[in-house]
Formats: sequence, structure tokens, C-alpha cells
Amino acid sequence: MSTHLQTPEYEGARLEELLTIAAVARVLGISRGSVYGLMRSGELPAIRVGERARFDPSDVRAYLNRHRESRPHE
Repeated sequence: MSTHLQTPEYEGARLEELLTIAAVARVLGISRGSVYGLMRSGELPAIRVGERARFDPSDVRAYLNRHRESRPHE
């Protein structure tokens, strides 16, 4: 019997753990209230698990990529 945790699979793809509002706030360096604002505006889609909001890490990465500033060429 294996004692290590395995990443679950869905349709043959590995699943990443969903992020909480607090985790997204930490990753983005913003307040929890700002995360709620991003959720309400539709900029950061949430997944409802019961009454709780969770976030797919790929959606957080996509949000970061959309807001990435281009660097001027040197």
C-alpha cells in the first residue's frame, strides 16, 4: 500500500488542487476582497464547491498572463 498522495486524474489528465480565495490572494499579492472583486467582474472565474469558491490554477495563470506587461526591447 502506497502512503504518498497521488494527483487525481480526470479524463486522462492530471488534476491540480483547486485554490482557495486566501491562496489566490497570496499568489497574486492582493487582498481577499480584491479576489472577490475579480470574481464578481468575471476576470477570474471561480468554481463553486457547495457554497465555497475555488479556483483552477490554470485560470489564475491565464489571469496573470493576460495582465503581464511587455518588457521594452533593450
